[in-house]
This record gives sequence, C-alpha cells and structure tokens, in this order.
Amino acid sequence: MEYQWIKNKRYKNVSIRIKEGQIIVTSPTQTSKDFVDAFVQDHRQWIQKHLVAYDAIPRIHPGMTLFLLERPYTVMEGNVCAIDSEEETITINGNEKHWQALLKALAQKQITPRFRQWEQAMGYTGLMVRYGYYASKWGSCRKDTGSIAINTKLLFVDWEEVDSVLVHELCHMKYPNHSQAFYQEVLEWMPNYWKVHKHLIHRSIPIFEQKG
Repeated sequence: MEYQWIKNKRYKNVSIRIKEGQIIVTSPTQTSKDFVDAFVQDHRQWIQKHLVAYDAIPRIHPGMTLFLLERPYTVMEGNVCAIDSEEETITINGNEKHWQALLKALAQKQITPRFRQWEQAMGYTGLMVRYGYYASKWGSCRKDTGSIAINTKLLFVDWEEVDSVLVHELCHMKYPNHSQAFYQEVLEWMPNYWKVHKHLIHRSIPIFEQKG
C-alpha cells in the first residue's frame, strides 16, 4: 500500500490521514520505515474504508446537475469558470484556482447577507467575514480581531445548515471555546442545532478535479 511519509519533529505519535484520495503518514523524525510500514498495515482496514468513501464522492463534470444553496445548476464546459443565474448554468474550465475563485465570489454574494442578518440579530456589528476553500473546517472565529472565516463549500448545503455554521461561529464571539455555556448559547439561537449539525457533517461535497 503506497503512502506519503512526512517526518515532523513536533509529532510525538504516528498518524494517518486521507487527503484527496492519498494516504499521508506523519511521524516523529526518529521513526523507522519498518515501524511506519507496520503501522499502515495495522490500519489497513481503516484506510480502505476511507478510500472507498472518498471514491464514492461525486466528481463535478459537464452535464451533471449541481445544487448550490438549494438551487439546481447544469454544469457546462467552457474557457472560463462562470455562473449564469438566469440560465441556471455553471461553466467550468478545468482550472481549480478559477473554480475556487468563483465559489468565493458566489459565497460573498449569497452568504454574506445571511451573515449580516444573524450578526445584527445576535447583537454584533462590524464583524469581518471572509471565505476560503477549506479541507476540514466549516468555519472559524477570531474573537480578538472580530473576524469569522466561512468555508465556501457551504454553497453545496441547504440554508438551514449554513445558519448552523453562522450561529456557531458568532457564538464564539462570546465564548471562544466549546464549553457547555457555549453550546447553551448556540441552542438558544438555534434549538434544532444538533439535528442540523448531524446532517451537515455527513454531507458529501462534490469534488472538483483539475485537468492536467
């Protein structure tokens, strides 16, 4: 079983993760190759399970119907990445950077007004919201700078799930932790938070695969 091996002096233990279908092993610098090989073999079943799950994720391709914030769009191939709301089409050109830039622009246009509504309702003002294409987090909060980051992949879920992330991050402005008090605050604003969150974490976000 092939894998990428990263030695990191800050690591105290060996860990395995699957990123974009690749097996990545990170270990302390003194770890031997034989130990890593045995570690990978011992976790073979876990690795196979996650590789199968990754392969099952839908790939974005021309002709498919892609839902963005509950609205269907037909994917087309062209020279640029663009979205036509009237025709309900999305054009892709095989360039991942262009794709991510398109998602960022769309998130700024579609999600920011929703963020401002929650911001005002929860008693905040002037917070900065930014967007990025993140691998493993839906959002993050920097209370010290009044900044909240939102994953553009939220474009692929429904509005209630978007709300769950916005409420979660805004509550961090009061509680910069995941304490009981924090979750009590979240539930005051969104009583069905756990039900929505459970659905969100099981979402299968379509993958964009760059050409070339």
